Amino acid sequence: MQHGQVPIPRATRNSPEKEITPEMGITPEMGITPEMGTSPDMANTPGRAISTGNPLVLNKNKSKITHFFQPVTQTNNTIPQAPRNKDTTVNDLSQQVSTNSHKKGKNLYCSIVKQINLQKKKIACRTYFQELKFNEILLGQEPYFRKNKLPSVPSTHKAFSPYHKEPPRVCIILPLELGKLSYNMTPYSTRDMIAVRCNLKNRPDTILCSIYMGHEPNQPELDETTLTKLANLIDFANNKNLPLVMGADSNGHHVLWNSFKANDRRGRIIAELLAKHNLTIANQGKNPTFVNSRGQKSIIDITITNTRGSNIVSNWTVSNETSLSDHKMITFELDLGNCQVSYKR
Repeated sequence: MQHGQVPIPRATRNSPEKEITPEMGITPEMGITPEMGTSPDMANTPGRAISTGNPLVLNKNKSKITHFFQPVTQTNNTIPQAPRNKDTTVNDLSQQVSTNSHKKGKNLYCSIVKQINLQKKKIACRTYFQELKFNEILLGQEPYFRKNKLPSVPSTHKAFSPYHKEPPRVCIILPLELGKLSYNMTPYSTRDMIAVRCNLKNRPDTILCSIYMGHEPNQPELDETTLTKLANLIDFANNKNLPLVMGADSNGHHVLWNSFKANDRRGRIIAELLAKHNLTIANQGKNPTFVNSRGQKSIIDITITNTRGSNIVSNWTVSNETSLSDHKMITFELDLGNCQVSYKR
């Protein structure tokens, strides 16, 4: 531009009119949405949206393309956009439920429960804890503790362990948002047993329990304190009509859970407890839950439920994958219902 020449505004420069084609990346279906910041005061601004009555208008005087917002009417063929917030509610995840539940018109949500004895192995705890997905629960026996604290728990989850002067031998790990609404039932907890009550808001609470029935030298077959508190917990859940789901390393053998070995004294004591309180074994099949390096196999890890608990447990299975422990990973689905709890991914 020469000195003294008056600059010509860009909007008034003469330029040849161009035909709008799809190759230009502009189609008549394009429009400006409220999220793009459209407002009434843009009507007289060059290059902004104005209400002309047409979706796309070519202003011949200024050679400008003007867009016009029209409300979008959602049709049956329109796929709604997923919510952008990071919190995924139970209702959003209801599609994970079985087809039968959908046929009944129920809005349900299933959480995956993992059950395993970790044999106090640091690498096993770190690996399985970090692999927990946002909707997965872990019932653990013999986890690795450091200074009475459970390390390597991901930020997406909350860990529960018994309050005891000696290192605990059980733990329960819940998704963070569910964990905030749950609490340790201390009167029913010992070093080898922990019970957590989960508040599901608009349905009865669910009680989860993890139990380790270890072999102690110069001790009775089963710890009397643990057996007493276990019986009290079962009575409490039944009296309150609450679902109770327990993962246990029984170290016992009985035909009730398809054990390879003959019934032993420990197995008979557990079987009598189950019969007395009308409890159910959720185990399915004959896949071993314990396989050591010497090739010994057995079924000693069991999942126990009361009547209400048996109604929310399904798809119980033993993983065939190589385990970082002598025990195999047990998984099953837990129907938490329409509990309206937000699970953060």
